[in-house]
Amino acid sequence: MKTISLKFAALCLAVLLCCGALAAPASAEGGRETAFTDITDTETAQAASVLAAFGVVSGYGDGRFGPDDLLTRAQFAKMAIVLMGLEDQLLTASQKTLFSDVTSAHWAAAYVNLAYSKGLIQGYGNGYFGPDDNIAYEQAVTIALRILGYEAGDIGNYYPDDYLNFADRLDLTDSLDRLAGEAMTRGEAARLLYALLTCTTKTGGIYADKLAEKTVKDVILLDADTNSPDGILNAAKFYSAGQAVWYPRAGELDAGMVGSAGMALLDEDGYVIAFLPEETRYTVVDGILLSNNTRDSGRYAVKLYAEGGTVVYPRANTISANLVGCTGSLLLSENGYATAFISDDMATYDLTSDAVLLSNNAMSDTGVTGCAEFWVNGKSVYYKQESGSRLPNERVGQSGIILSDDSSVVLDFLPDGTAYTIKSGVYLGETSGYSPYGGSFYIGGRTVSYPITSRMSSQSGTSGRLLINETGYVTAFLADSSASYSMSADAILLATDVTSDTGKSNCAEFLVNGKLVYYAVSYASGLSDRMIGQSGTVLFDDDSYVLDFIADGDTYDVFTGVYVETTSAGATFLVGSDSVTYPTAVSISSNQAGCSGRVVLNDAGYVTAFVADTSEKSSIITGAILISAYTTAGTTYGAKFYVDGKTITYPYTTTTTTYPWYSGTAYPWYGTGYYYGYAPTYTTVNGSLSGYVGYSGTLLLDANGCISDFIPNGDYYRLITGVVVSSGTASGLGYFGGSYISIYTGGQTLQYMQSGSINAQSGASGILLVNTSGYAVAFIADSSGGSYSMSQSGVLLSTGEIAADGSTVLAKLYVNGNVTTYAVSGSISSDYIGRTGKLMLDASGCAVGFMPESGSTRSVTVTTASADTLTTESGSYSMRSSLPVISGGSVTTWGTAASTLTAGTALTIHFDSLGSISLIVIG
Repeated sequence: MKTISLKFAALCLAVLLCCGALAAPASAEGGRETAFTDITDTETAQAASVLAAFGVVSGYGDGRFGPDDLLTRAQFAKMAIVLMGLEDQLLTASQKTLFSDVTSAHWAAAYVNLAYSKGLIQGYGNGYFGPDDNIAYEQAVTIALRILGYEAGDIGNYYPDDYLNFADRLDLTDSLDRLAGEAMTRGEAARLLYALLTCTTKTGGIYADKLAEKTVKDVILLDADTNSPDGILNAAKFYSAGQAVWYPRAGELDAGMVGSAGMALLDEDGYVIAFLPEETRYTVVDGILLSNNTRDSGRYAVKLYAEGGTVVYPRANTISANLVGCTGSLLLSENGYATAFISDDMATYDLTSDAVLLSNNAMSDTGVTGCAEFWVNGKSVYYKQESGSRLPNERVGQSGIILSDDSSVVLDFLPDGTAYTIKSGVYLGETSGYSPYGGSFYIGGRTVSYPITSRMSSQSGTSGRLLINETGYVTAFLADSSASYSMSADAILLATDVTSDTGKSNCAEFLVNGKLVYYAVSYASGLSDRMIGQSGTVLFDDDSYVLDFIADGDTYDVFTGVYVETTSAGATFLVGSDSVTYPTAVSISSNQAGCSGRVVLNDAGYVTAFVADTSEKSSIITGAILISAYTTAGTTYGAKFYVDGKTITYPYTTTTTTYPWYSGTAYPWYGTGYYYGYAPTYTTVNGSLSGYVGYSGTLLLDANGCISDFIPNGDYYRLITGVVVSSGTASGLGYFGGSYISIYTGGQTLQYMQSGSINAQSGASGILLVNTSGYAVAFIADSSGGSYSMSQSGVLLSTGEIAADGSTVLAKLYVNGNVTTYAVSGSISSDYIGRTGKLMLDASGCAVGFMPESGSTRSVTVTTASADTLTTESGSYSMRSSLPVISGGSVTTWGTAASTLTAGTALTIHFDSLGSISLIVIG
């Protein structure tokens, strides 16, 4: 890298400042502005900037130019004089008064008089000039043509048309859209005079040649304010004839013109007075050429380090490979193609591509500290760094190009946009599920798997650094041979502080390949209960103690339960008060049914292991329906269940409580409120089973056959206690075929469709089980053998009559023309009187209930009656003489009873299924 001595730089700065002072009309120090804040269009800004450099235009002193403000005739006259460089003649011209409205006291008198004497302007012909009048478009164009040296004989006799047409042919007015007579603005005047600079004069050549000692054409402005390699400060940098050239500036150049092709105007000392851009523009990108021949989207391209990053541009022209490593400027055409790279000869670097920065503060393999460590071509390479110039921390892990000098000192590192993550860990071995290979690593206390680009099985158990690219692949592993471990993979931690099966304390219990394994734990292992249920790799030290457990991210749920069975739905366990079923990833031996143990579930909810505790095994009864939570079987207190078509009473666990304060006969039971000597205390489950009556579930019995748990499975059955009326094919129940069962309960008869076949005899008492869908699924007959019969179907006439001897309550039933009397056991509701149905009879023939059938009755009051007609409040009826009539308990016929009817007599009329009157009960 080239350097510039401070003494030489100071000398150049002094010379530049002196030259700038000589060229004061074009410098910022002279008070002339070269950039204006209120110009929005590029063309006007460019024109104003160039003309300001010549002192032709200036702003208002506050950064504004006023491009839309109208321009006066006096102001334009001044602009013309300054542009022609006639300011040295102003002093003489100011002493004259050529126009009566431009006295010597007028600010523009010198400019107006000098312009008139040079033939640039004329007055109105009456002695007036109109200095404060707005200058018209054709007037400004005429003055511009006269500046170029053209006269009336060159242009034509017709004013203003010939003048405007002539100016158009010279391309003088291309940027203007004005008509004769219209006023000109300051911005339009700037564009007109700027166009004049490149117009051909009458004597040949362009007008700009008159303003400069030398013009340099066909150049491209690369930088408006820079330092040259040979020490010129604040120079302008151009691309000319295939190379970079620098010129000192006589004043400021507009940075907005950087990248423009055009012409540079130099004074007699070689200072840039101004730059006249053309339409051709390039984008200039300064940087270091990293490659002259790379590929980007199938095209040849160049790679540049610019503004702290690497950029690639498609290539339009061939760029010499000799420029790689050089600093300079890249030219991009309007479509973004690189057309040339111009070296500035400031510095050249050695480039090492495809390097990854591993550390910016490392010790080299030879013991040098503070080095930058890189990964290059599969090796770790160290570069020295200058004191106090360590590479930034944020570049660690970045891929890019090393810029270094001949002594292997890194001067800079240029990231190319590709980043790697660097992690320290232990390589545990290959893992499946990745393409092409996968590797498992211990990083930060847990196991992580990554796809890897190449196998490294020989490094298993070795610690080192991983390079992980942006797609998550491990591209390299830098092994640290100082550390190595033995491992046991695919282990699940079940407990952290247990005693092994051989009696060794402070062990960790693991499940490995479906078996319990115990490992002694080092006190430095850091195992905790939070890791229980985690899967991973066990690391052992040289003494085979557990040094660490590396969780791999797979978590298992470990809980205690009782194994029941395995079906197509999965393995069923009893856990607390629940029965749960999980799909299985392993087979569980049927010999373990009833065993308590630990269940291991993976993240997907599959059983991966069942570790049985053979010291606890229960009898398991599935599908048991709780019929009664409290019952006795002899002297045993327990609960009754319906299991496989039978009712079985299982005892609760019994303990004996002794009451020493009372002596007496010891009875194995307790009475109402008083204990006699000692009494049994029964231990139930779930607090009380009374809330589960009717539920189906799983029953657990301990080794003594006592109930240890009952876990409902969610199926519920209504337990209907009653007497079977009948069973058989459904009829008139709205069913589409099938079998039904009728049961008399709570004073009513209920009918249910059967689910399957129920063996129940008519008249049998017991419990009917009805599922939540309303189907009868089983009938449990009373063990006492209770059985009932049914009377014939008839009309119930009375239920509460007292027998003549006063000892019996009677019920009367009308059946086929006869009234039959039955003794009643209990009571039968009087609400059934008048209803058709059957009496339920116990073994002694006493009526214990009434089962009404469907059918209707109507209570009416007689209005008139005759042998063939009955008129009531509810209507008139035709009567049959054979119609049975019950009056006072006696059965007669209609003809006989009609004569006894009087108005207001209460009747109960019975109808048959066809709607005809079948029976009349009087009273």
